[in-house]
Amino acid sequence: MTIGVIARITPLAGREQAVEDRLAQLAQDVRAEEGNLLFYIYLGDGPDGRGITIVEEYRDEAAFRTHIDAPHTVAFNAELTGMAEGGASDVKMVRPFAK
Repeated sequence: MTIGVIARITPLAGREQAVEDRLAQLAQDVRAEEGNLLFYIYLGDGPDGRGITIVEEYRDEAAFRTHIDAPHTVAFNAELTGMAEGGASDVKMVRPFAK
């Protein structure tokens, strides 16, 4: 079964462009991962328009674990401590609805 992820980031005021720039690079790196099926970034989330939502899908649990442990993911998450409200993204795991 595929693994779905929805992550939300609210950049600190004045750090919006820095987060977007890092996300552009992260998107390239993640999309090149063998087990990544989808990585979309949506801007303008939330009432102030600063929120960013990322929708991800991975082939299976092993592919997701590989993603989490990848150097580009580890580096991005470390950088968020100084760029995002709360110092991190808010991550929710979701599963596909198939009927």
